[in-house]
Order: sequence, then structure tokens, then C-alpha cells
Amino acid sequence: MIHIIRTKSLHFGILFIILFFGLLPRRVSAQVVINEVFPNPSGSSSEPDEFIELFNLGTEPVVITGWQISDTQGTVKTYSIPENILGTGTYISFRRSATGIALNNTGDGVELRDTGGILKDSTSFGDIKEDRSFSRIPNGVGNFVADTDVTELSANISPPTPEPTPVPQTPTPTPTPTQTPILIMSSQSSAKTPTPVPTKTPSPVPVKTPLRTNSSTPIATISAGISEVLGIRAGPTGSPSASIEASPDKKANFPLLPIILIFAGVCFVAVPIFSIIKDGKKDYTDENEKQSNDAS
Repeated sequence: MIHIIRTKSLHFGILFIILFFGLLPRRVSAQVVINEVFPNPSGSSSEPDEFIELFNLGTEPVVITGWQISDTQGTVKTYSIPENILGTGTYISFRRSATGIALNNTGDGVELRDTGGILKDSTSFGDIKEDRSFSRIPNGVGNFVADTDVTELSANISPPTPEPTPVPQTPTPTPTPTQTPILIMSSQSSAKTPTPVPTKTPSPVPVKTPLRTNSSTPIATISAGISEVLGIRAGPTGSPSASIEASPDKKANFPLLPIILIFAGVCFVAVPIFSIIKDGKKDYTDENEKQSNDAS
């Protein structure tokens, strides 16, 4: 009997636990994040257009009623979200005109807390250009990136990759093509092939080597001068060389000196002969006259 009671008590206890925990509401992991901040619209009249965008990247809707949004620098302003349920994969934007939160253009921060004051998400930024946003890249899950396009209530767009600055190149000068001359002939002369005219090659002019003279030996100088007149080339010692060199570019000189020498030699020989002949003739004449005288 006691065993049966214990068994029934155990069954009731298990059933109670199942019913108790089954009736409890399931806790949803809130994945609502700050997705984009737009603090610096152009123009003073556009300041009410500043906004803070939230995004639910979870798989179930999240009740954000009573959640709080606030900035962190300067005059801190806190805004309590009215009754709202943020669906999965959806965006919600809160503008300054509704929240009264003035974001500083030179740098500020944003915090998101739930109804219990627990910090759900936060971010901070520096100096922001006009009409540029501070966004999560990739959308909803990445880190915040400055200077992005404004994409309120839509997915954030990655900024374009800056193109590398082209390096200036010095153009290589293109060589000017050399024009080939064209020979233009008439129809009559075109049939005939022009005969090439042979070019005369100039004959080399031999250079006459000056004669070496020895100033210390007068005989060699005289011999060299005589050899030059006779057309004989003297050697280094003043003696006539065996070879006779005729100048090809000059006319042969008249051999005046040899003729004079020959004439002087002839006279030198002829004078004694003439004297001998004259003396013999005189002796013969005297002898004949003597004989004639003797005979008479």
C-alpha cells in the first residue's frame, strides 16, 4: 500500500513539473541591435531628420515596448519606446523630431537598453561628414563603419573600394618613320629599266717620302741633291739607292746637270788632244820648212 502511494506521488510530481514548465512563456533571445546612426544632415533646418535605426536580426519578433534609447555625450537625452513589436528581419527608425535626442556632429554615442535597464547594444562615433551615416557593415552583424551611404529602413551598403591613384607615366616617343623616296617615271620610260652608271673609284695618290738629309755631313747633302736631280733616291748614308723612284704625278726634269758634266769632261779630254795635234802639226811644218831650206 505504501509502495502504491509512493508511485502515484512520483507520477503526479512528474506531471506537475511538465505542466508547470510547459505553461511558462518561452524566453526569446533578443537580437535587436543599433544598425545605423545619421547625426549630420546638411542644413540647419534638416536637424530634425537625424535618426537612430534598430534592426531585429533574430528569428522571432521582439516586444520593444518600454526599451530606452539615449545618447552619451553633451546634454544626455533618453527616449522610451512606446508600445511596439519589432518583427524578425525588420527595421525601425527613431528621428530627432520624435525622440528629442540631438546627436553631436563632432562625436557622440548611442545606447539601447531593455525594460530592465540591461544594456542590449551601444556604439560611439567621431566626426561625421554631412549627409553621411555611421553604419554596420555587413548589415546588422558587422562593425560600424563611418562615411557610408544613408540607408534608412533598409540594408546598409558597403562603401565602394577606393581606386588606386594612377601613377603618371612618361610616354615613350614614337620614332618618326623614314619615308622611302618614290621614283615617278612616265609611261614610256617605265618599261625601260635604268642602267646603273658605274661610279669611278679615285686612284690613290702616292705620298712622296721626303729624303733624309744629314746636316753634319756636307758630302751626303750634295750627293742627295745630285741624286734628286738625276732622279736617284739616296739612302740613309748618302749613297745612291739601288732602286730608282720616278714621280708619277710630275713630268720628268730635263737632265741639265749630266749634260754639263759630260760637256766638261769632253772639253777636259779634248783640250790636251787638240794641243798634242796642234804641236805635232807645227813640228811637221817646221821640219818641212827646214828640209826645203836645206834643199835650196
